[in-house]
Amino acid sequence: MATLSLYPTGVGDYTYIVDEIPDAAAHWSVVDEAVADDADYLLQNPTVLAEAFDVYTLTDTTLIGAITAVTVYFRAKRGTISAGQTAKPRLRLSTSETTGSAVTLGISFTTYSEALSRPGGGSWAFPDINSLQAGVGLKGAAAIQEFAQCSQVYIVITYTPATRSYGYIL
Repeated sequence: MATLSLYPTGVGDYTYIVDEIPDAAAHWSVVDEAVADDADYLLQNPTVLAEAFDVYTLTDTTLIGAITAVTVYFRAKRGTISAGQTAKPRLRLSTSETTGSAVTLGISFTTYSEALSRPGGGSWAFPDINSLQAGVGLKGAAAIQEFAQCSQVYIVITYTPATRSYGYIL
């Protein structure tokens, strides 16, 4: 088994999360770090919209092999006043989407992960990966006007590399 990590490289089909720090930065650029930092992040303002999602394009790959899992990782936290904020991982392939389970956020940035099925069903294949978009949904606690924040999003592909014999792929 081998793994491959892919990070955001650009805006996906939609960007609905309300705010970002620093102000006016591209959303994908505040969550694209290979090593997490908390200097830049997304910020979901529940007074504008309780829950919102972003998706991002990912690094292309030329790998071949059998994919056994695609796991979305995200680093998130809530504001410090009250609890109730959540985050969910999301994958988008063409017009199909798979959304993971909501996690309740703590007051410190924490990395969460969930393996998600292929949007639209079926088995994963490497050609899917170059069209795949990954993202996160953030939900603030609207009743108390408390924010949800995300500082990193990426996927990890677990796969068995294809073997080559006499110039042919087996």
